[in-house]
This record gives sequence, C-alpha cells and structure tokens, in this order.
Amino acid sequence: MESLKKLHIWQNIQYINENIDYLYQTRVGGNLGHSISFLKKYSLESENFYIGNIPNEYIRNDYFDYKDSDWKKIIEYSFSYLLYYNETYDFTQVSKYRFFKWVDLAKSWIIEGFYGMAGAHWNPRIKKIIIHPGGQRFFIFNLFPIRNIQYIFWNTNGIQLDFMKDMEEVDVESLYLKYKHNPGGLTFDHGSIIPHPIHQINYPLNENVEASFNKIYKFIKENKFYINIDIDILDEFYTKDKSKSSYIIEIKNKEKNLYKSILKSLLLYVNSIDYEDEDIKVYVNK
Repeated sequence: MESLKKLHIWQNIQYINENIDYLYQTRVGGNLGHSISFLKKYSLESENFYIGNIPNEYIRNDYFDYKDSDWKKIIEYSFSYLLYYNETYDFTQVSKYRFFKWVDLAKSWIIEGFYGMAGAHWNPRIKKIIIHPGGQRFFIFNLFPIRNIQYIFWNTNGIQLDFMKDMEEVDVESLYLKYKHNPGGLTFDHGSIIPHPIHQINYPLNENVEASFNKIYKFIKENKFYINIDIDILDEFYTKDKSKSSYIIEIKNKEKNLYKSILKSLLLYVNSIDYEDEDIKVYVNK
C-alpha cells in the first residue's frame, strides 16, 4: 500500500468519476506489477484489451488543423537545428527530439507501419477512438494516408463496437506475457481508468538521438535536393540546378497545402524513400 501511495495512484481513485473530465495531473505510471494490480482491481469487469485492426472511420484524425503558414513555420523550426548544429547541441530538448521522431516514424509508417502496436481507447465524449502515444503518430497520420495496423484497444466503460468481434480479447497479464506490452501510464477519465500500453522493447530512437541527428546532418550536407517550385526557405539544403541534385521533389498541387506537401516530401527525402501520391513525387535523381 505504501509503495502505491508513492506512485500517486491510490489518492487519485476519487477521479474515477464519469462526471469529471480528464485532469492531466492525475496521470500515473510506475512499477509494472503495481500498474497491473491496480488496473485489475479498479477497472470495470466489462473493460479489457482487444488486439487487432480498427476501421479508420472510428479513429479521430483532426488533431492538426493547421493553416499552410503553420506548416511553413514547422519546417523552418525543425530544419533550423540542422543549420546551427554544433558540439554543444542539446539533444535532450523535446522540441528538438520531436523532429527526429517524425523522420523515424515517417520511414517506419511508409515501409511497414509503426514500431510495435499502437495503443487506443474509446472516448465517449467525442464518440471516437483516440490513438496513443498520440502526438507524433497523429502528426504522421495527418501527412500520410492512414493504413491498417495492429492496435491494442481499451474498450472504455465496456463499450462493444462491431469491429471488436474480429479482435482478440486479452487481459492485462497476457498483454505483458504474450505480447510484451505493459499498461503504461494510467489516466483517470470517463469514469474509468485509461491505460496507455507501451512496448517493453525500447524504441530504437530513444537510445540514440545524437547518432540519428548526425546521420541526417551528414545526409543533407552530401545530398542536396531539387524542387520544382521557388521557395523562400531551406536555401542551404536545395539547389536550383537539377543536374546537381541527388534527389528530386515534385509538388503536383501548388495551390493546396503547399508547405504541408513540402514537409511531407522532406521527411521522405531525408529517409531516401521514393514515393508518389496525388500531392507529391520524391525520387532519386539518376
């Protein structure tokens, strides 16, 4: 009991109340065994984990309602770190780490889907499913088409949805023993406890942000790109002489979400991925 109190779990039981909206400060995490025990004791009998595919129409996908000027600022902000790189660079800052995670997630998403399964839960307030860890994954969802991936879904308040009949129901202990995911952080919302499952194997980028940065920095210094429009940013990274470029970026629709298309192209370019959709085409200049 004392060890659980130190994790701020037991004193937050009061927030398991359907009349109280989510309070950020109630999120808890900690020892795997404690989290499993707490979830087993205080979740509803009708709540459990379900593993499988979730139809895209159930998933919330409007987190990033940006104007094109916002996408431009994101590009400038992200690539400025590459411009001013030096030996005292602080790799621990989240804002800097985020860009490298976008690069890594874009690559995994295009090639095979995200590393590990994505956690998800039903949000009864908006009647949509929320993916987590969500911030950076939703960012990638906003840039690229959503594809079918495996989810660990938590049926908040015991809700039953049509697609769940095709999923595997898994209790919290089997989630860890069979699928190597633990419950992650626990939040108190919707009159329930919301787990945020995470893979037991460390995400590759977490251990080597500096090496990832150096790889990207070296790549863009050695491989300039050509783009078929005039832009007023990233002068140091591209060439107007197509014959001198290593990669070619073609923007197909210059009137719609221009800088969003440019950012999507840059994430592919940095990953050396040939790609084409209705908005862009990125390929090696052979």
